[in-house]
Amino acid sequence: MKKTLYALAAIGFCSAFMFGCSPNKKEDKKIVLKQPVHILLPKSAPSLPLLRMVETGTFGNKESAKVTFYTDYGKLTAAATNGEYTYIVAPSNILANLYNKGIKGKFVNVAMGSSVAFVTTDSSVNEVPDLKSKKIYVPPKGSLPSIMAEYFLETNGVKVQDVEFVYSTHQDIAGFLENGSAKYAVDVQPYRTRNSKKISGYKTILDFSEDWGEKHNGQQLPNFSIMKNVGNYEQAKSVIDNDVFNKALH
Repeated sequence: MKKTLYALAAIGFCSAFMFGCSPNKKEDKKIVLKQPVHILLPKSAPSLPLLRMVETGTFGNKESAKVTFYTDYGKLTAAATNGEYTYIVAPSNILANLYNKGIKGKFVNVAMGSSVAFVTTDSSVNEVPDLKSKKIYVPPKGSLPSIMAEYFLETNGVKVQDVEFVYSTHQDIAGFLENGSAKYAVDVQPYRTRNSKKISGYKTILDFSEDWGEKHNGQQLPNFSIMKNVGNYEQAKSVIDNDVFNKALH
């Protein structure tokens, strides 16, 4: 649990450090690198801004930017350790762990907000304390949703050892909830929207982002982050300015 709290505290520190001040307004600039850009991305929505930047020529010609999609955090860790990247988009806890292990990287942006929640099809369960002694289906161990699950159990009065975690994929969890073999789970978007329409009795017990905001003066919950390699590419002296990043969202 201490590791979980340290990880979330580190993520919160990164987000506070990066967004404590409003970014200065300035004209969009191209990011010119002396070496080709290598970007490691997950196949998910947080990758869209960087993909947009590649498409619109922010890094120069499209040919100068290599995009690699990863599905294995082990391979991502190996690439980061070997310095085989310019930018990485990954869950904040993964990048925080890499940073704490000495990877020469710099956080240049943190995506805020989350769509993770405790959900159930059990009409008698309405609050987190009701989950005590229950079997909860959770996304893969070590993933950001699984770490969040431990944190939000503990901060809402339930010890992790007082529940049983069953680790599975998002797709399988949706199937288990639908066929009735699971009644309690940690669910994420877009599955939450789909499941709420398709599964009878499906409801949210606790939205992690809402709970975080209520307990942290309205702050949003850190989610994915972007890390820049400051080893091989330090001579480039370039960062993703917040205004460029935010423009890529539109």
